[in-house]
Amino acid sequence: MPDDFVSADLYISGQMGSWLLTDMSNNPVSNIISWQDKRATKDFQLLSPDDFNSFYGDNWVFKNGGEFREGLPSISIHEVLKENIFPTEVRFHSLISWIAASLVVKPTNIMNSTDAASCGFYDVFLEKLMIDSLDLNNCHIIFPEVTNKILQIGLSPDGRISVFTPVGDQQASLFGSGLNEQNTVINIGTGGQISKTYLNGTIGKNQVRPYFHQNRILTKTHLPSGRAITSFLSFILDKELNSNDFIWMNRCALDYETDNHIDVLQFEKEIVRLRGIDISWSKEEFASIVIRSIVPEYLSALSNFELNKNQEIIFAGGVGQKLTSISKLIENQIASSVKISSSVETTVSGLHRLSLNNVAKF
Repeated sequence: MPDDFVSADLYISGQMGSWLLTDMSNNPVSNIISWQDKRATKDFQLLSPDDFNSFYGDNWVFKNGGEFREGLPSISIHEVLKENIFPTEVRFHSLISWIAASLVVKPTNIMNSTDAASCGFYDVFLEKLMIDSLDLNNCHIIFPEVTNKILQIGLSPDGRISVFTPVGDQQASLFGSGLNEQNTVINIGTGGQISKTYLNGTIGKNQVRPYFHQNRILTKTHLPSGRAITSFLSFILDKELNSNDFIWMNRCALDYETDNHIDVLQFEKEIVRLRGIDISWSKEEFASIVIRSIVPEYLSALSNFELNKNQEIIFAGGVGQKLTSISKLIENQIASSVKISSSVETTVSGLHRLSLNNVAKF
């Protein structure tokens, strides 16, 4: 660090829903558990939300915003505690809250609500944790305090960098995309999501999550996106991909109309299936089929968002901004106007905007 460096503020965002356990000094005692953890998959088919009411209370899935899946930390933690023996008292951390705590001396044990909600323990309507601690397999698990503000959690060892509570990458990206009451954001990157601000009303198959400035969002996640597109394109071209291949795919999607359809939600299984049959499609048509199979998934999800013709649709994320065929094909089917976000990196833009707005420090 330069000698003339005075001070700086560090704002952090990252993948939500991954977690770990530490001792009371924040030293890890578990591995990092991914949001994609599948160890509960076998038992999950036999479980219902009611099986966890004794831990989190009645209607806990509704309270947490509508999340119930095997990789949710509030579920996967039960599987991890079955398989491992930990100290009698541990702390729960999200991945990004632990990273932030590791960067400072004497960190405050606090996390932002956008991060906490992804773990399934947080009541998004009452804005508080459903539990302060959890006892499993002779282990007492302590949860951090949660705030809807972005607060300083501590200083770097040299005292010159203030580190703030990390925020969820989805919310940071939406903030950088310019989400407001007049628009809906379709973010297609590695993952795919649709989000709008939420006051009240029907939730349906969507989720409710905390946002910034005491607001909430209504969102639909786990839509087909960059992972599916890249996998299919690699299969079609049978080579290492470069940026020109995606430009080619984008052009094919507009040039080749087709009524054929493939399963883009279960894309790994679909690719295995396609490997076992003779495919009569040309590479160009196949590329178009991929994009044109993704579009109906977003149209179906949009139909549950109660949009009106005055509601603008903003496309963000690397895939949403570069594969413009997706937005054009969707625009042809809806009454709302569509535009592409001008922000090159919406998450970083969101963090920058938050830093400019934030004045809450210890």
